[in-house]
Amino acid sequence: MGEPLGQHFLGDSQVIKEFVGLADIKGKRVLEIGAGTGMLTVALANQKPKWLVALEKDDTLLPKLNERLLDAKAKNVQVVSADVSDYPFAGFDWVIGNIPFYLSSEIIFKTIGPDCDANGLFFLQKEFAERLVGKPGTSDWSRLSVNAQNHADITLAMDVSRYSFTPPPEVDVSVVILHRKPPQDIDEKLVEVLFSHKNQKVKKAFEHSATALGLSKNEAKEKAGKLPLREKRVRELTMAQWVELSKS
Repeated sequence: MGEPLGQHFLGDSQVIKEFVGLADIKGKRVLEIGAGTGMLTVALANQKPKWLVALEKDDTLLPKLNERLLDAKAKNVQVVSADVSDYPFAGFDWVIGNIPFYLSSEIIFKTIGPDCDANGLFFLQKEFAERLVGKPGTSDWSRLSVNAQNHADITLAMDVSRYSFTPPPEVDVSVVILHRKPPQDIDEKLVEVLFSHKNQKVKKAFEHSATALGLSKNEAKEKAGKLPLREKRVRELTMAQWVELSKS
């Protein structure tokens, strides 16, 4: 995986073994994002999925990827040259990959979005992973945390040395597992605008978000005064409290 695409080769066989062991993919339909030269692809194929689609955008890597799969006699693997942004996630049980960090948000939300029913297993920048599993009242609790955790149970499974990759990324790396679940009724627009004022109390944050919420200042002030939890700080709101606030 070349630097222009923001990817890094995973070459640590022990890390690969531990990684593939985190997901039960035997007999499942699997999409791998960023197959690169195929070391992880072969390991996934050895777990005997029903089928495995190995997605790789960089055409220059395809000869090595196909050669490695041929040498390993990997079965039920389809190599696809495509941009992950354009490729549909529907029809898979698992979406898995050593993904480009700059595409992390896009890939996570596509995985837990309405057009996908899959669980996810990803290498991510550690800082991003910690925000995904953040808890209310901590510095990691964010719009990302709320929206992602509303759609999936998320586990930070393990940390990985940056030197397991070639070239090593300039950041620390963690692995997260996402198990899909039915979402609660949370207003994601409300989460977005209030987290822009996360250190303020809900009442003030709502008033300061009048324009983003499509309200006049007077309308926002009047409604804010009637909100439940209005004296709580935005960064302290739990998932259950976001549900309550969304109903108001």
